[in-house]
Amino acid sequence: MGLLKRAKTTLSEQGLRVFLHKMLIFIEMLLSNIFRILLPATTYWKLMRRYHNLKRRDVTKYDSSVDPFEIHWIDPDSIQYRSDRTDRYRHPIHRFSLIGRVSAGDWDRMKGRLSERTFEDRGDYQAFVQRFQEGKDWSDITCISEDSKTRDPYYDKLYEEIAENGYQSQFELLEAGKSTRTFRQAICNEIAIDIGRNGEPLFVDGSHRLSVAKILDVDEIPVVVYHRHELYLNEEPSEL
Repeated sequence: MGLLKRAKTTLSEQGLRVFLHKMLIFIEMLLSNIFRILLPATTYWKLMRRYHNLKRRDVTKYDSSVDPFEIHWIDPDSIQYRSDRTDRYRHPIHRFSLIGRVSAGDWDRMKGRLSERTFEDRGDYQAFVQRFQEGKDWSDITCISEDSKTRDPYYDKLYEEIAENGYQSQFELLEAGKSTRTFRQAICNEIAIDIGRNGEPLFVDGSHRLSVAKILDVDEIPVVVYHRHELYLNEEPSEL
């Protein structure tokens, strides 16, 4: 579907407000890509962080010194459980809007059978253990879907890249010329976590990279923070 046809479809089916929002994002992405090509990586990254920080996020209302787009380096083994939020959008446009949010509720409580499972109980993590620790062929691994198995060359390449070169942030990949992602795309391709009321990092997105980091016993990985629990910010301000 051509660009003009998609625009007409969005306008007719989703209304003017959604259409304008998507148009603004498209224009921003276009300009961001031009700046990415023309500017040195460090200059480009700083410029885009400042631009996106012009719009206040929830977390800055609690602590104005917090940069929602800061990348934090943490021990991958400190991520044990997943966040129990329901608004875990998959499209980058929606994921980007989750950065820097503050919310109340019990999404950080490990209630119910599914949310009590640790990250390492996930099928994709177990599949990676069988592949990279036990040496099984992808065709012999039963805890992942057939659709996932079609990406096995990508998973092998991901493992080899981190094993050989260490875990690199999206900015480091951009700086080294290994990535052509814009700032928005890069931020949304980092491992994402939420911060619970007691400061615990809760998994949100990036299971394959986190699985590889755990299996390789990587000391630190870069993460971006989506939601922070309101009680945590009220009771215990943190550098996260």
